[in-house]
Amino acid sequence: MASNSTYIAAVCNYTLVGDVLNAAVKHNLSVAEIVRQCDGICALAWGIGNPDLSGVGAYISYICQAVLTILFGPMYILFLPIKFFKSPFKEVVEQTPHPKEPVSTKYRIAFHNIDKVRAIQRQFCDTSALFSIPVAVATLVRLRQGATIFEMAFMQPLMAMQFLGSISNAIARLMSYFWFQEAGLSERRSGRRYRRYLQKIRPFIIPVFYSIIHTALFVAYQTRSTSMCSTTAALSATQDLFSACSVYNGVVPEIGDSTSGFILVVAWILVVVTVTGLSPLMVLMAARYPPWAVLAPLGLCGGVLYCMVDMHRKRETIQALVGIEYQDNEWGFGQVLAVFLWAPFIISWIDIMLKRKSNREQDERTDETPPVYGIMVENIGAFIEAMHAGVANIENEQKHEGDPEADASGVEEGSSETTTGIDEQVERYMKMTQSLMLGV
Repeated sequence: MASNSTYIAAVCNYTLVGDVLNAAVKHNLSVAEIVRQCDGICALAWGIGNPDLSGVGAYISYICQAVLTILFGPMYILFLPIKFFKSPFKEVVEQTPHPKEPVSTKYRIAFHNIDKVRAIQRQFCDTSALFSIPVAVATLVRLRQGATIFEMAFMQPLMAMQFLGSISNAIARLMSYFWFQEAGLSERRSGRRYRRYLQKIRPFIIPVFYSIIHTALFVAYQTRSTSMCSTTAALSATQDLFSACSVYNGVVPEIGDSTSGFILVVAWILVVVTVTGLSPLMVLMAARYPPWAVLAPLGLCGGVLYCMVDMHRKRETIQALVGIEYQDNEWGFGQVLAVFLWAPFIISWIDIMLKRKSNREQDERTDETPPVYGIMVENIGAFIEAMHAGVANIENEQKHEGDPEADASGVEEGSSETTTGIDEQVERYMKMTQSLMLGV
């Protein structure tokens, strides 16, 4: 008993909860007795927050990421087919073969707007990956350094949120590419064979690359968190600590293999609810759009929302328990940087919206004037007709029988009139071409 008291007195001086649990397992100490004799051991185990991962700036970024993931995930996938089932896309998409160029000003305006939405969606995927991959790496590093129990409880839904969001973004981006290919609205491919091959596979490489990185980080995190309680003694000591510090029961991480199973169960429940609620819409879309393309991002985004709510609940609970010592509400360089990381995406969004308005006005002005190619073809045709008429007139005059002087005068008069007509057509065509090139 004396030796145990000596060990417990030494454990009270530890600064990491992992060291406390390891000492309890190694020396067969009672965790409840350690908590009773060591003041502040529960506060040491749960910590007072981590501004790098759960700070106010990072938390705002998580909210923005979750909302935009839903907006540019299932909502974006629903937007494309619903938009294409309406005029003017409906008439154009159903044509065979599919046209590669806009056939009307109304179609051109609508297609331009769709293309801008695609650009915004690609920009979001890149910005989200730029934010989520460093967050996942920092989470894994912090876990290996010896995270507090609150940090582990917060990092579990955080890693799941980043993983599910990346898969949802990848599916949305790939389905956007497939839909444009099927609708015949993709860009023309040009260049060498190798370049065309790269252009063809490029839409697959980027989202798949992001998904592979997130999957590897998520698996590494799950493996590391599971290995921390790999033995029965370590698992028992951890559960005893949770029981002894019952006031912190609202901020307890899932230990063992329960996290992955819990996420899968929630995802499948959301998929079933989605199928039941959106079955009429799926029937309408089944002709051109696979239902799983909408169901999968919806289920994944449901998991993202659950993780976001879980993170908020745990953050509020630890803040209420710690009080004024809570550190996550303090602004610093990292918090400001986390918020301003989305600034390029927002600026690009505003710029695209402004260009969309200006291009729409330009297309409307173009619709009020004759088509450019029509004007050029009309003037070229008139020019060629004038040349043919002049040549035919000269040939007829040369074949005319009669007074040589009259013939000569007739030929000269016809030639001069023909030359004048040709000169007028040439001058008219040159002026029209110059005005078109200058945009007058």
